[in-house]
Amino acid sequence: MSTIKHVLVTGGGGYIGSVLVPYLLRKNYKVTVIDRFFFKLNYKLHKNLIIIKDDTQNINDQILKKIDCVIDLVAIANDVSGDYFKNQTIKTNYLSRLKTAKLAKKNGVQQYILPSSASVYGFKPNNVKVDEKIKPTPLTHYSKNNLKAEKDILNLSSSKFNVNIMRQGTIFGFSPRLRLDLVINNFVFSYLNYKKIRILRNGKQMRPFLHIKDTSRFMEFLIKNNSERFNGEIFNIGDVSNSKSILDIKKIFENILNKKIDYEWYGEPDYRSYNLTFEKINALGFKCKYDIQYGIQELLNKLINFQSSDINYTLKWYKNLNQWDDILKDLKLKGKIFI
Repeated sequence: MSTIKHVLVTGGGGYIGSVLVPYLLRKNYKVTVIDRFFFKLNYKLHKNLIIIKDDTQNINDQILKKIDCVIDLVAIANDVSGDYFKNQTIKTNYLSRLKTAKLAKKNGVQQYILPSSASVYGFKPNNVKVDEKIKPTPLTHYSKNNLKAEKDILNLSSSKFNVNIMRQGTIFGFSPRLRLDLVINNFVFSYLNYKKIRILRNGKQMRPFLHIKDTSRFMEFLIKNNSERFNGEIFNIGDVSNSKSILDIKKIFENILNKKIDYEWYGEPDYRSYNLTFEKINALGFKCKYDIQYGIQELLNKLINFQSSDINYTLKWYKNLNQWDDILKDLKLKGKIFI
């Protein structure tokens, strides 16, 4: 039986964290969140919630000494951002996570959960069923650094330090800290605001879609079942019923609306395509609850009253953050500010 009571969530103010943290609190865990919180706090204060407003790269022994489990959500969040900010992606998605895992092990933390991405698989023909034993072939800077983090952190696992790797599908669903770079979220927002959607060529690429509530559920499933049996294991997270092409998502959306949707093509062809299997998590007794139809309807209901000013555009935000970093570095070099 798991003895996990206190969970540290890094990057807990982001898209997944804004759903995961309240879920863990409802499950009666004590939760510490470390995040810079550039955006407003997206959940209510709670007697079992500790908020640390800081960069996750500043995690130290003092923070970790009373923690039982770390869920390391901090990351540059997608392939496009990863390629745009290569140095920051190495620092955040690889080096920062590795540092956190090493410190966690040093301080007697029992469990470390790394939410990685199915994008590490790169391109696989649609007739190939991709299980956890298939060799990854990452195509982007983002996915390559996720894979490096997976490998080096798995090597830290021991009888006293359980490491679990989650290769998440393409996440969708409402969060107070909404991401619009994700396909389904973007489709719904674009339709409501512009009556048109944009499809990245050629639309036939397969994605294992995963509702944000289900990835939160699986993280809690790992905590609840923390044991040597799961130690050092990699898990594909999703459900075969939610594995669809981008054009399939358009058809599902049109069926919900009972009308055709105007669309336009954009970008170079996206060669990332993979058809995952989820037999491993199903054999453990985990099954996803939320399908694509549920997620689209949920987004429609929520976004009708959601102001565009409340939306956080991930790539645009990273660009602004990067510009400010450059400005501060320039001023520091010129001796105009002291840090």
